[in-house]
Amino acid sequence: MRFNINTTIGTGIVSLDGRDFQILVIPDEPPLLSIASGLTTAELPASANARAIKYGDHVEVVLMNDVIEQHPFHLHSHVAWVVGSGHASAQDVYNNKLPALKLKGAMVRDVYTVPPCEVDAKGVCVNVGYVVLRFKADNPGVWMMHCHVDWHMAIGMGMVFVEGEAELHKKGPKAFSSSLLSVCKNKSKQSEGEAGRRRQQGGPYSQSKKPARDSKKRTSK
Repeated sequence: MRFNINTTIGTGIVSLDGRDFQILVIPDEPPLLSIASGLTTAELPASANARAIKYGDHVEVVLMNDVIEQHPFHLHSHVAWVVGSGHASAQDVYNNKLPALKLKGAMVRDVYTVPPCEVDAKGVCVNVGYVVLRFKADNPGVWMMHCHVDWHMAIGMGMVFVEGEAELHKKGPKAFSSSLLSVCKNKSKQSEGEAGRRRQQGGPYSQSKKPARDSKKRTSK
């Protein structure tokens, strides 16, 4: 995950796996309910900055800082091992050419500071600051990872992990508490989820409909 700030328009931008930079925009419908209702991570809007991870996997995340200030990052619902930190070219990060990771005695943190980028004599970033994290995906859900500077998160510097997509499909939206649904503007609409609406519209999750019965009374002869 590579991040920067677009100073022209005043937004945080994030690139996942070397793809184009995006501003994190949380969809109107909570992604947790969308996924639990049957959507896949790939069907979420690109601006959700969502990445699917499998339940039970050990996950490695590399945070790359293109900004000349440090950034504290936080992942909801998980505490990660910090197994590496320093400076490198972005290409070396993408090609997995970082110094040996600290796999024994690694620190365990829920907030991790990503170093600022290294700059040349003109103040231009030449190497990214990076942090390497590892955690076990043992808690199915939709979890945000974001800069812990509030206004950086507010301008879109973050992403979403969809953890255990198949497990969430099995649970369905009704598995989640009414207290969660109560924060939605339209509880009944949200509980059905995007997949439910697609079924009604004959979309990818549509189900075959039984023929309607004739409601008129038949007269005996």
